[in-house]
Amino acid sequence: MKNISYRISNHGTHADDVVYEAATPQKVLIIGASGYLGSALCLGLRDHYNVVGTYNQRPFRLEGCLSTQADALDATELLTVISKHNPDIVIYCAGITKHHQCETSPDFADALNAKILGLIFKVLPKTTPLIYLSCDQVLAVKPKVEKLLAEDVEENEKSSPHKNSNDSTKVAVANNEAHHIESNEQFFFKEKDLVNSINVLGESKIRGERLVLEHPHLTWVLRLPLIYGDVLGSPYAPRLSWLRTLQEQIEKEETVTVPNDQIRSTLYVGDFVRAVRSLLKNLPKNSALFHLSANDTVTPYELAMEHLKNVGLSTEFIKGVSLQEHLDELQQSHTEPLETPMSSEKFCRRYDFKFQSAIDGLKEYKQRLAEGYCGDWL
Repeated sequence: MKNISYRISNHGTHADDVVYEAATPQKVLIIGASGYLGSALCLGLRDHYNVVGTYNQRPFRLEGCLSTQADALDATELLTVISKHNPDIVIYCAGITKHHQCETSPDFADALNAKILGLIFKVLPKTTPLIYLSCDQVLAVKPKVEKLLAEDVEENEKSSPHKNSNDSTKVAVANNEAHHIESNEQFFFKEKDLVNSINVLGESKIRGERLVLEHPHLTWVLRLPLIYGDVLGSPYAPRLSWLRTLQEQIEKEETVTVPNDQIRSTLYVGDFVRAVRSLLKNLPKNSALFHLSANDTVTPYELAMEHLKNVGLSTEFIKGVSLQEHLDELQQSHTEPLETPMSSEKFCRRYDFKFQSAIDGLKEYKQRLAEGYCGDWL
C-alpha cells in the first residue's frame, strides 16, 4: 500500500468572491441518514431544524424527519433532492468507515469517502455550506511522522548544500518537532498536525478532507475518534455502535477479543450531536477543521470492560489482546495506528464546550439504556 502524507495548510480561505452570511440554518439535509451518525443527527436535530435525510438501500423512517431515497453517487438524484428541498446546509454522513469494507473495495471507499464530494459540489449551490465527517485514521503514526520529518530535512540538505540561516532554522524546527513526538507518549494530535494514513479508510478520508477544505464552498471537517453509544437508526433498520455489538456477543456467551494496546480518544454519540448543534448555532465564517473528542486516552479494551460492568454483564468472555492479535482473530489484513489521541481544544475554546470523559459518557449511556430513552440528548 502506498502511504499518503501531507499537511492540510490552506483551510479557512476561499479563492472565489462569494459572500457567505454563515447564518443559522433552518433546513438541514443529511446525506446518509440511515447510517449510525446520520441517524444520530436526525434524532438530535429534528426538534431544532427542518431535517431531510437521504438513504439508499435501507429505508429510513424517523418521526419528525423527512426521509427520501437518493443514491449518493448519482448526480441526477442528488440534484433532484437538493433542488426540491433547498437546504440551508448539507451534512455528509454517507461515507464508508468499516475497515474490511474499505480494504476489500478500495475504489468504492474512495468514491464514497472522497470523489463524491466533487459530485456534490457540482450540484450544490455555491452559497450552501457543507459539513464533512472524518476520523482519527487520518492521523500520522508517531514513528512515521518522525521518519517523514527526517526525510524532509535530508531532502533539504541534499537540494541546498549551501544553506542560509533561514534554511538552518527550518531544519532545527523539524528536528524539534520529531523529538517532541518521539519523546511525549501522551502527545495529542491537533488540527494543524501532519496527516498520514496506513490503511485504505484513512487514505480515502484524507482525500475527502482535502477536497472539502480546498473547495471554494464554505465547508467544515469534523474529525471523530472512537465513538460509542445508543442503538440508533429507525425501528425498521436499527444501527448499533461497536459497544452494543460487543454487548450482544457477550450476552450470547461468545468470546470476544478487544485490543488492549491501542490508545485512542473517545466520543459519546450524544456529545457528538450536542457539538454539531453548537456548530450550527454559530457557524464559522471561514472553512475550518475541528476535532471532536473527549481529550482522553483509553484502549478499546478498557472502554469495553467499563461498559460491561456498568450494564452488569460478566467479563469472563472478553479477552484483551494486542491489536495485531485482534486483527488476526478477525482474519483482517489491514493495519491501524496504535496511538491516535486527539485534542479538541480548538472546538471547546471556540464554543465554550465540554466533552464528557469516557467514564461520564458511559454513565449517560447506561442511564439512557435503563430508561429506554430515545430523546435528542438535550
